[in-house]
Amino acid sequence: MLQRHVWCTQCDCVTVAESLVESPARQTWFRERYQNQCEKLANADLIDLGQKELVQKSIAAMDMYQQLLNEWQIIRKRQPFCLRCGNTRIVVPESEFSDLPHPTCGGQLKCNGSAQGGTYIGPEPHKYSVDGEFIELGYNYGLFDGAKQSTLDLWWPIKT
Repeated sequence: MLQRHVWCTQCDCVTVAESLVESPARQTWFRERYQNQCEKLANADLIDLGQKELVQKSIAAMDMYQQLLNEWQIIRKRQPFCLRCGNTRIVVPESEFSDLPHPTCGGQLKCNGSAQGGTYIGPEPHKYSVDGEFIELGYNYGLFDGAKQSTLDLWWPIKT
């Protein structure tokens, strides 16, 4: 799930919401990365077999990502909402790194970082339904063989 920082009028703070479309900057980065991988593959004589296989897998993964994103955008029914409280009255910045206007005082909230990209922060990301309902926490593995998996934290507590 693509995510970005927003101002939620119900939480009355900066929080995280879904982003149903990728920003132009992210789309450009993705196209350039894809083109770069295709060019590497076209010059296959310059890379060894192991690298060639990795490049092919990378291209296939990017194709799958784009296909799944397009399908999700078509079947999605719900409008973007705050992932903390579910409110749909959110203020979305122009881009991942744009400042946010503070709705109460009219000042600017400076963006020093972003939740761009999404939930993939470990081997298994947090799981959400097509309409953005939380399903289960993702998890991560320890650094060593046999280490126990650990649950990834959300940026906020889950309401029960």
